[in-house]
Amino acid sequence: MDAKKQFEFGNSIELKILHCALTRRRFLTTIIDYVNKEYFQAYASQVIYDVTIQFFKKYKTIPSNDVFLNLLKARFETESKEVVKEIVQHIIDVKKCIVSPEEEVYLKDECLLFCKRQAFTNCILNAPALLKDNQFDHIERQVSIANMIGDIGEDEIEYFKDPIARLSSEIDAGICIPTGLETLDRYLDGKGYNTIKHPLVLFMAPSGVGKSILLVHTGATGVKHGKTVFHYTFELSSLMTAARYDVCLTSGVRINERVQKKDTIAHQLKAYVDTDEKNLLFIKEYSTGTCTANMIRADIEKKITQGYTPDMIIIDYMDIMRASEHNFGDNAYAEQQRISEELRAIAQDYNVCVFSATQTNRSGMKEMDKSGQIETDAIADSWGKVKTADLIISISRDGKNISQEVADMIEQKMTLYIAKNRSGVSFKSVKAKVDYNTMTLTDISATLGQNTFTESSSQPIDNQDVTPPNKDNSKNIDIFR
Repeated sequence: MDAKKQFEFGNSIELKILHCALTRRRFLTTIIDYVNKEYFQAYASQVIYDVTIQFFKKYKTIPSNDVFLNLLKARFETESKEVVKEIVQHIIDVKKCIVSPEEEVYLKDECLLFCKRQAFTNCILNAPALLKDNQFDHIERQVSIANMIGDIGEDEIEYFKDPIARLSSEIDAGICIPTGLETLDRYLDGKGYNTIKHPLVLFMAPSGVGKSILLVHTGATGVKHGKTVFHYTFELSSLMTAARYDVCLTSGVRINERVQKKDTIAHQLKAYVDTDEKNLLFIKEYSTGTCTANMIRADIEKKITQGYTPDMIIIDYMDIMRASEHNFGDNAYAEQQRISEELRAIAQDYNVCVFSATQTNRSGMKEMDKSGQIETDAIADSWGKVKTADLIISISRDGKNISQEVADMIEQKMTLYIAKNRSGVSFKSVKAKVDYNTMTLTDISATLGQNTFTESSSQPIDNQDVTPPNKDNSKNIDIFR
């Protein structure tokens, strides 16, 4: 097809889209969320579409012919005579179009391709100026938006159709990931974390209490159960993170004995890759404050093309990430909420659990010292993280006056408190013993008589969010390959 025919085809589609938008309310409702006026090649098309959708957004109906002409007159006052003449002729051409109901179905699909094509064209045209200003994240964001045009969601359920099949399928819905703590598993439907019920899991604690240790424990537990784990670290180095996995995934090795017992570690790790399970662990490091959710997406896509699909993603930790796109005037509150939303979108798009950590404010330290149960109102920077997360587990450590050097020598007790659970029991505590020499957690709730669980305690609290009080040096290490 030559260039002229391609242009004529595009012009024909524009006229038909405008015809349906001006005459068929259902069609306009379908396309309004993903068709921007900039996608039209002709300026006259942009004016006609813009007038139509602005009226529709305000009055929820399509303007009549008389109203439409009055709206255009206001626009004509700012346009030249030549442009006004072009718009009038364009309206005549639009009115002449004939679109059958059968063709309308085809036109909706063609409209999606049209919009994608125009969106990617805009990306290409805008890229040189953005490249000149080193706005790489903005380019990536534009491409991401263009790729999602027409995405109207997935997994639609026709509720009344075959409820038995729907309820039966729920048994196997999502990927279940044990927590490594029996009592916590029991509170989470008896199976642990679930990619459907807990897409975004946050561990919340004051600084130095054990968030990174719990993240490594979670990743190691997943590996032990045959899961593929992608671990991204922005604070600890990739080598230091791997060192923690060394002692967490093996037995009889303390953190300060790793080098001397390297043969023992290598022998025990070999047992993981000799199984039929696809248990892999990738650890990637980014400099503090440089990583965005889009960078993580890019790395996931790269690994998928290499044949590695994640079951769970560990991010240590979200508070020191950057939002993929920073809007003018954004404060820390808005940026942290946007980061949490972007991470949850990753979890949903790839059907994984995303685990990360977040700091508490000063009241979190006070709550830890007073009751050992840190509530969600102690979260630092942004309440938006609480609204987005599906499961929030706060961490308190006993022995607040013990120095880290002393803590490294002994076993400490830690309290894990379910501060929010969108799909199950909340406000329950789990006692664990932490061995800092082996980076392992052991459930001790049973010995303390605290692992009782009743059906009445398992009521979900979804939609019960309490109003809150007034240079890339990435390194990729696969320790199993």
